[in-house]
Amino acid sequence: MGWLRRTKAVLLLEPETWLAYIYGQQFDKLRHLQDAEPRHKGWYFRVAIWLYFLLKNVKLKHDSSQIESDYLVFSGTMNQKKSLESTLCELKRRKTNVYAIAPRKILTKNKIEDDQYNAIYYSFLDVLKSVFLCVLRLKKLRNQLKDRSELLTRNRLDSFLEVYNSLVYFDRLLIRVKPKVVIVSNDHNAFNKALIALARNMGIKTVYMQHASVSDLFPALNVDYAFLDGESALETYRKCEKNNCTSNPLIKNRKVFLTGQKKRLNTTFSKIQSDKVVGLALNALDSLIETEKLVRTLSENEIRVRLRWHPGLSSKVIKELKKTLERYSIEFSDPKIESLSDFFSHIRCLIAGNSSIHLEAALSHVVPIQYEMGKSDFEDYYGYVRNRVSFGARSIEGLLSIVERVESNELRLDKTSIQFYSSTFGTEWEGREGELVCQILMSIGKNPCTPISCINL
Repeated sequence: MGWLRRTKAVLLLEPETWLAYIYGQQFDKLRHLQDAEPRHKGWYFRVAIWLYFLLKNVKLKHDSSQIESDYLVFSGTMNQKKSLESTLCELKRRKTNVYAIAPRKILTKNKIEDDQYNAIYYSFLDVLKSVFLCVLRLKKLRNQLKDRSELLTRNRLDSFLEVYNSLVYFDRLLIRVKPKVVIVSNDHNAFNKALIALARNMGIKTVYMQHASVSDLFPALNVDYAFLDGESALETYRKCEKNNCTSNPLIKNRKVFLTGQKKRLNTTFSKIQSDKVVGLALNALDSLIETEKLVRTLSENEIRVRLRWHPGLSSKVIKELKKTLERYSIEFSDPKIESLSDFFSHIRCLIAGNSSIHLEAALSHVVPIQYEMGKSDFEDYYGYVRNRVSFGARSIEGLLSIVERVESNELRLDKTSIQFYSSTFGTEWEGREGELVCQILMSIGKNPCTPISCINL
């Protein structure tokens, strides 16, 4: 039962409340998580929901052959996948052995790039092992959660139970693939943390590639190599050093490279045409009531709106959104169909709340405007307004004034401010971040000169 020994060793260093980090360690600081009320409550229901999704991803015929590769790449969400795409393509171009995996819900068969990925499926043995771990540790887990908040057991228990199936699945996969390096682009959800922890247990090098802006609520950066976007992320992660489980020592000689924002964006500036419209980006924290109020005001001022929702929003929320806003002069940008670059190419400026899309807009030479469409736990969460990447508006009147100044070319983007968040902006590596990361990755262990300097944490 080597798998049980390995998973127990991981849970000894980082228990469930640390592997499911956001809920286990930061729940009390994030009001939107506390306020979210699931349809089914109670620990019986949450266990049943966990089992349902576990069985839903079972595959009857399972390939158990060896698939040894130098690199194992995991993308948990569409945003993570987009951030890893340029590096993954460059590794493939150089004929490197790479095994990439992702949940099947984010893979679409009609897209060429998804041929590079293998969908995550569980075997019946994975299910049995996961249930065994659940039975073995559920009482202890519930006692841990009871000391924090009763809401965690009642509403979010399945988020902690995910730790078990992620440990079981990745333990089996690492044995099959035998990678030298594991690459992830998230460091705080259960699947990514479980993979990092198991890789460390097996002596495999771990690599983290930042996929969005970060905050000081994140866990300590505990990987061998980190590819961060810029100085802003480095400063933030230095503040996160305190956010580490005391039973899990930080890796010695952690190395950081500042390699810019890695999503593929069309950063070539072109003259803005007169038919460009104002972009509006929404995520799960935005209020539909406030969004409608904003869209109505923009329409009354004869401002055309192109709205794009976060790829993580449920189909139910998207349907309600469209039904509410279709009466106005508005265009919809489906992130599953239209790329972010294409979306930016249709707009002159972007309106969004606390979201890392502000940086992506600025990198694409689109003027970002930060405006909260609902309550926010933290004002200017990523510091975009404070650091002059985005223009802040506290009222609709102020927002309209900024839009008017953008239209009259009074407002310009600040290159130095953007470089603070994405170090490659305006340099020879802009648009070539995947190539830069790949070049450094392939030099690991060989010790040649790398294209950029290394920072030790």
